[in-house]
Amino acid sequence: MTNISPKEAHEKIGEFIIIDARTPEEFRSGHIRGALNLNVSLQSFGSEISKLDKSKKYLVYCNAGNRSFYASTMMSNAGFGDVFNLQGGIFEWERNGLSVGK
Repeated sequence: MTNISPKEAHEKIGEFIIIDARTPEEFRSGHIRGALNLNVSLQSFGSEISKLDKSKKYLVYCNAGNRSFYASTMMSNAGFGDVFNLQGGIFEWERNGLSVGK
């Protein structure tokens, strides 16, 4: 797992499958376009990530970076090789003037 800044992530956005680790309610309030909503707080998170292709690159984020750090660590421990944790989460993404969808 590697931490990545919003600016760096935005520059490489097409290289990632994006995972929003927040709740569905948080996701609906605004998310990075194209993101999959996989709530790390649910017990099913482990089984949900097991369905993903471990050979792809993943960008994981939440609101501020704590839950995404946990989710990224879980993914790395499950055998995912290229997992990037968005530093500062979607709050920092928006502070950098980067757009979100609803």
